[in-house]
Amino acid sequence: MSHPTRLEQPQFHVLRPTYASMMLEAGESAVTLARWLGRSSPTVTLGYYAHFVPEAGSNGAHRH
Repeated sequence: MSHPTRLEQPQFHVLRPTYASMMLEAGESAVTLARWLGRSSPTVTLGYYAHFVPEAGSNGAHRH
């Protein structure tokens, strides 16, 4: 009987960034999300996940 390799085992740690990205895409506040994730500040949270914030996309750059 073989032992499962590291890639075959469930990777619990992937849930955190998945959750964070989904919440930001859904419009959750970076302040609230930082608090839920235990981050030191919303700036740290956005440093990791800013590309999931709808306002960070190209549309925001074209506002006048």
